[in-house]
Amino acid sequence: MDTVFIEIVGGCEGDSISISDMNGSGRRVCGPKPWGGGRVKRRWEVEVKDILIAVEQARPDEIRCAELHNASKLYEEQLGPVPTLEIEGGE
Repeated sequence: MDTVFIEIVGGCEGDSISISDMNGSGRRVCGPKPWGGGRVKRRWEVEVKDILIAVEQARPDEIRCAELHNASKLYEEQLGPVPTLEIEGGE
């Protein structure tokens, strides 16, 4: 299970949000840079897959559809036809 921490970091110019690994090495996602290191106000341990799903679901539909189309084309070029899912009771 790959997990990371999502942190609210307080700094002299305001709060920021960072994602850090289990070793404490992180990357600021938004907000001002916490000069002098700042201090962690809140920390949540999150599975990476849950973050990726949330980001994908938050994106505009037209971008997701275009990228899905491009991914399908790339899959077909590399591996052949994209497999389809048969749903019982579907028409």
